[in-house]
Amino acid sequence: MLPIFQQTPLNAPQYTTRLQAGLGLIPETMRLLALWQPPHMSGQALLRNALASGEFPKVSARRLRNIVIEAFVPRYLVDEAAPARLLKVLVGRVSAGDFRQLLFLYTCRANPILADFVCETYWSRYASGAHAVEKDNAVVFVQRAIARGRTAAHWAPSTIIRVSNYLMGAAADFGLLGPMKQRARNIYHTVFLRSQSPFSPMTCMPRASETTLSSVTPTGPSSAWSRMMCCRN
Repeated sequence: MLPIFQQTPLNAPQYTTRLQAGLGLIPETMRLLALWQPPHMSGQALLRNALASGEFPKVSARRLRNIVIEAFVPRYLVDEAAPARLLKVLVGRVSAGDFRQLLFLYTCRANPILADFVCETYWSRYASGAHAVEKDNAVVFVQRAIARGRTAAHWAPSTIIRVSNYLMGAAADFGLLGPMKQRARNIYHTVFLRSQSPFSPMTCMPRASETTLSSVTPTGPSSAWSRMMCCRN
């Protein structure tokens, strides 16, 4: 029997539509990391550098602002830019797949709706033996989140559809799902860090502010890779 009410922790962060600024943004993030100067270049300074760099010739100024201010900054310039500082050290020192997973981790921390979608929908589908996540699964996840009070206001049906698409698209960008076919995306099984069991929700790095850069080796931070945590700490 399904419970009538599903409790949500009182301190649970509210969901937003911030993913509309950009989903995985992996190529853009790599270029922005190359332009970002440690230790404390601000988002606005990075935006000016990006506009002047010529690295984004096909991106409008408005779109580039959204990518930098609404996506890159909340993901990588929080905690005194600790994520960006750590990632700059790791560029070229870990595999592309492992690096992508770190971008995924920081994106989830900045967008709790994506983290919870992966934990509650993607992993439940994976564990049940399903071969795909359907678009309707994402829609139901968003609808239930609204019913639990996880959004500041009730979202219109069009917003629910858009956010559902963002969640599916972001999961695809980070290698969890494949291309959309007949309103579903196949589940990919290639997203696990080398020490991870496929049925744990996510192997997380400790927060960058808790990790000394000197602990990073050419093969990755050895203690961090094996840390097993839930989707967010």
